[in-house]
Amino acid sequence: LIANIKNIPTHENVEDAITALERMMHRGAIAADGKSGDGSGLLFSMPEDFMKKEAHKLGVDLPKQFAVAMIFLNTDEQKRIFEETCEQNDLKVLLYRDVPVKTKALGKLALDSLPQIVQAFVTSSSLVATKRFEALLYLTRKMVEKRLSTESDFYIASFSSKVISYKGLVMPTYIKTFFPDLSDSDFKATFALFHQRFSTNTLPKWKLAQPFRTLAH
Repeated sequence: LIANIKNIPTHENVEDAITALERMMHRGAIAADGKSGDGSGLLFSMPEDFMKKEAHKLGVDLPKQFAVAMIFLNTDEQKRIFEETCEQNDLKVLLYRDVPVKTKALGKLALDSLPQIVQAFVTSSSLVATKRFEALLYLTRKMVEKRLSTESDFYIASFSSKVISYKGLVMPTYIKTFFPDLSDSDFKATFALFHQRFSTNTLPKWKLAQPFRTLAH
């Protein structure tokens, strides 16, 4: 964990967290290709300025209260179910953003199972939802997970107005290459939780990469 004691978001925190993650190479297994492993990632405080900039590029000016869901999916039907469930809970999907990735950073195992990585920008659509925003985000995620419980390729890595997860079947030394977002100077965080998974009794999967939505172990 790296954090700014004064709760000031900086890109330096992001860079330091990535460097620290790279120092954890001993924590996970590495395949012969040097790129395939058990997965790694970072959980950041929400980089609000960056998210607002990216949404603006897509023609949307985000309101003061918004959340971002980081989703691994493979079909438009999964996206439709996510959006439908949001509407059931007085939430509105403002836009979807395809997260830029560079697949040259991946080994064969990760590349063969690479999901579509999408960010859904969500806001409240009623006064009640505004006051219960985080609770409704949690409820919506659980409902979507239940509806899509048989589809192993679907996973919500994070869905919050406070934090966002960048993770996957990526070696720590390649995660910055894989996610160009992390190199943007406007991507600033007050803290970053980082980890590399060590696979013990399960095969590596995108959704099993560390860290999780609130912790790492």
